[in-house]
Amino acid sequence: MRTVTVLLGGVLRERGALDEAALLYERAIAMAPAASAGEWLNLARIRAERDEVAEARDAFRRAHELDRRDLRGALGAALALPMVCTDTAAVQIARDAYGDGLAALERDVDALVRGLTSDEVVDGLRWTNFLLAYQGRDDRGLQERYAAFAACALAAADPASGHAIAAADTASGHAIAQSPGGAERPTQAAASSRLRVGFASAFFRDGTAGRYFRSWITDLPRERFEVFVYHLHPGADALTGEIRARADAFRAFSGAGLRPSAVAPAIHADQLDVLVYPELGMDHVSFALAALRLAPRQLAGWGHPVTTGHRTIDGFVSCAAMEPANGAAHYVEPLLLLPGIGTCYRAPPLPDAGSREKFGLPGDAGLFLCPQSLFKIHPENDALLAAVLAANPRARLVLFEGRHPKVTAAFVQRLRIALDAHGVAPERIAMLPAMSHDDYLRVNLLCDAMLDTLHWSGGNTTLDALACGLPVVTLPGAFMRGRQSTAMLRLAGVHELIASDEADYVAIASRLVRDRAWRDELAARIGAGRSLVFDRPEPVEAFAQLLCGAPGG
Repeated sequence: MRTVTVLLGGVLRERGALDEAALLYERAIAMAPAASAGEWLNLARIRAERDEVAEARDAFRRAHELDRRDLRGALGAALALPMVCTDTAAVQIARDAYGDGLAALERDVDALVRGLTSDEVVDGLRWTNFLLAYQGRDDRGLQERYAAFAACALAAADPASGHAIAAADTASGHAIAQSPGGAERPTQAAASSRLRVGFASAFFRDGTAGRYFRSWITDLPRERFEVFVYHLHPGADALTGEIRARADAFRAFSGAGLRPSAVAPAIHADQLDVLVYPELGMDHVSFALAALRLAPRQLAGWGHPVTTGHRTIDGFVSCAAMEPANGAAHYVEPLLLLPGIGTCYRAPPLPDAGSREKFGLPGDAGLFLCPQSLFKIHPENDALLAAVLAANPRARLVLFEGRHPKVTAAFVQRLRIALDAHGVAPERIAMLPAMSHDDYLRVNLLCDAMLDTLHWSGGNTTLDALACGLPVVTLPGAFMRGRQSTAMLRLAGVHELIASDEADYVAIASRLVRDRAWRDELAARIGAGRSLVFDRPEPVEAFAQLLCGAPGG
């Protein structure tokens, strides 16, 4: 009975029925309190997804108390972060708590890993600091400290290991790829005319990262590259199938085989010349793998545009047009730059526009679209969004609900404070549910402008908007992750949409809903400039040169 309860809890959690899954895990814990480490861990994840940070940390702590051989409980208890901060002061409080937790891990690393095998340690490092990057600050120091903790944990572990990997040299910050016998392994380029390149990701499927980076795999010239794909996610879709068809070797992992201790030897055995992680920090398995030296050269892409902190990553691949002048200072890794938007991104086929009525949107009001996930919308955005609405009394703001109602409620409650301060009625906010990509594109086609977010700008969302001819108002940030829309708008030839400050942002947004002729002119220019943004071969050609060791820039 307990086994069925746990299995059903897992199914419900995967389907997004978080509350129902939580009840089942709590029931399973009550059935066998002393044997419920896994259930406490799953309950902790649900509480984190419901933005119950204190409760999540407590559940992580209980998981580790019951199973000291699984470090994930200790990491979660120390490092869990909120999804929606109540204000900018709460952002700093969260960062301070994270820093305190990291300091505790650094202090206790030897005790945490004592008696564990290296397999258990690398599996226990299945963790990401995903939400840290949405707090609008420079994360280099914190990311570097976490990566150093991971390297120390691996170095302190029992050397008996079931797979051939090389631990990072924590003193020098460098690592050597080794063969099972421990000798340095020569690159395969010396023995083959084709460079052996591997790509590891949990997102080789239809979605943000999949759409963005598939061309890195599908468009590499096969006369120069032998391509290995490591699919770190159960299941597949049409995009997965397209990547599989173009790969020389496609290795899928699921279940127990998805543990880093099982994936690492499979990657290492392929004797790659280069290993590429398109988005380190979005998935816990790949972030743990990145702490290992599995290939002589290892690169990270900007799918999660913040430094990994790992000294085992030899370069961070980004876009020249998106990086600020001091961009290299934000990364532990050497910064390698590509032209354009860094990828040959396919323009999505557009559906029929449909009607506003279908989505419950007013037909006689200007519509501003802000489509970012709620955890991406920093508290400093609230006053800016409210100011745009205050300046345009007939306009509405279109947002999307979070994965759980508690996340949505916390965000709306926070936003209402800014709305009240600007005299804006909360009824002027439209919260839409999650929907298919085609319906999402229809919403873009029905809106008048997209309002980009501070600190973390649109990426795929901006590309979808441009594909629909929807003007995007943006204000460039201090870091690459707040400058993606700026680069795309410049490429498309509509620099007028790039604001110089918040007052200019409000002015541009206001003109878009008041001056229809200007708005339509910009939409037409976006349409004419689509060929400068989409389906460009130059970024992948430059990426191929990077893989061969040519410097970026």
